[in-house]
Amino acid sequence: DKVDYFDIGTLADANKHECEWQYIASNTSYDYAIICGDMNPIHVHWLFARMFGFKSNIMHGMWSVAKILHQIMRDITMNVGEMITTQVIFERPLFLPNKPKLITIQDGECTQARFKLIDSK
Repeated sequence: DKVDYFDIGTLADANKHECEWQYIASNTSYDYAIICGDMNPIHVHWLFARMFGFKSNIMHGMWSVAKILHQIMRDITMNVGEMITTQVIFERPLFLPNKPKLITIQDGECTQARFKLIDSK
């Protein structure tokens, strides 16, 4: 059975926050590839991605994680002190171009949050 890590059942008095991201252009993954040095063809151009069975180029997972963490730290209050621990599960690629939505669920004490990025495609 597939486990739903986004299950809010374990978060008492959960608060839900939704945020629609701005449009992510196809070339964003190429720009990030130049910066981080990961020139994997599936990120660089949609033609290369299609050669590997994808319908378009996909965003780097670490770019998505950084953007998610930035959004969470900006938009919700967390009582975690100076350090946070993050666990990420990549369920599927973020195809480009895209305008995804980030859903965050936070417990009532503001010590835990779970997030899910919803693909617009």
